[in-house]
Amino acid sequence: MKRQIPFLLAMIIALSLGFAGSVNGQAKLPKWLPPDFDPKNGVLLIEKTSAPGQGKAQKNIEEFMAENYPYKYEFVSVGMGEGDKEPTVGPDEKYADKNTYRFLMTSSVTAVKGMPSGNGHQTQGSFFDFSFIDRLENKAYPQTGSSTSWAAQAFKRIMAKVLKLKAE
Repeated sequence: MKRQIPFLLAMIIALSLGFAGSVNGQAKLPKWLPPDFDPKNGVLLIEKTSAPGQGKAQKNIEEFMAENYPYKYEFVSVGMGEGDKEPTVGPDEKYADKNTYRFLMTSSVTAVKGMPSGNGHQTQGSFFDFSFIDRLENKAYPQTGSSTSWAAQAFKRIMAKVLKLKAE
């Protein structure tokens, strides 16, 4: 009986550590990344940057994805649905299957006025960030907090983090 107690205790500890490891694996994910997002499954929809003067940024983002993202994705235009509650992805009929096209990565632009400049005047600027929407669960995730004044730079930084986290 004395030999069984250490064995049972060792088994309980081993199982507990294994469980804690899987829980901690989920805890490593940032709040902005949906835990169910798996780039190997489905097609990631990515909103085209629509801010004025961002054509070059969109091209840089598309080149980055072509070179670095080995999974399926599509760039789409996004609008607001009925009652401005749910984003619509056009054409709606193509993306109706929310199991295949479950996750949408949207861009946001924050305009900032009154930024001090070197000559004592105030200027204005824009900051770009991205966030995920789980279309199947109709759940929006928070922005990443990695905003910069360059849309492509913000996107590349975020997508590199997504690829690193999902490769682990």
